[in-house]
Amino acid sequence: MPPPERRNPASHPHTQLTRRAIRLILANREAGLTTMQLAVRLHVSEAHLRRVFRAATGVQLGKYATGLRLARGRHALRHTRRPITDIAYDAGYANPESFSRAHRHAYAVSPRNLRKTAKDTRRMPPDTPALALQFIKIPIRQFDEARQFYGEVLGLPEAFAVEAYGWAQFGLTPVPLCLYVVGMGGGDGEPGGDAGFHLAHPDLDALEAKLRAAGYPPAIGVTEADDGGRFLVAQDPDSNTFKVVLKDP
Repeated sequence: MPPPERRNPASHPHTQLTRRAIRLILANREAGLTTMQLAVRLHVSEAHLRRVFRAATGVQLGKYATGLRLARGRHALRHTRRPITDIAYDAGYANPESFSRAHRHAYAVSPRNLRKTAKDTRRMPPDTPALALQFIKIPIRQFDEARQFYGEVLGLPEAFAVEAYGWAQFGLTPVPLCLYVVGMGGGDGEPGGDAGFHLAHPDLDALEAKLRAAGYPPAIGVTEADDGGRFLVAQDPDSNTFKVVLKDP
């Protein structure tokens, strides 16, 4: 019996519409397009666009667009000396008061206080750590299978996923692990190499058995390290290789 035909979620009309909407929003961040204006440009009804976008991303269309506009303004506040009024207009707000209210609601801090904090950070001594790793990105091509592997097989906690954007984020502490479909907005890259991260698991033998039972045999089974520790080398469905070490009790 032939295997069932794999459905490509990126080819679904609703997914295509959502991706077109995202591209329009990104290309018109300064204009601050309304949902109605987006719907007109996409030749669909506003209600249909809202419904499809929410179903595909789990986020309301208006909140998504607002988040991008605020992120644009937030970056300018942190990294430029431009007047807050100009930043508000460039972010698509009619006046600085509206921008300030939206910024306080989203980040619990006013634009003016955020800028003061950024200035204080720049005044810190040179040896003060100012950078932090935001997340680890893993290039993939098989979105659904990769999510299932990392979530169900490895047991990592999924924070959220945006199918239309080809992005899934797993809420690991302190650095989240993020899957992104190459060419869909998360970035370019080539799956199949060294992913460059290590996971920790309390029972490597049990994990190896689980991987084999799920059809993902490790590249290298449980092995004794030179320092006396143990590890195994695994591969995800897109052949990204990573190491799993023994978690301390």
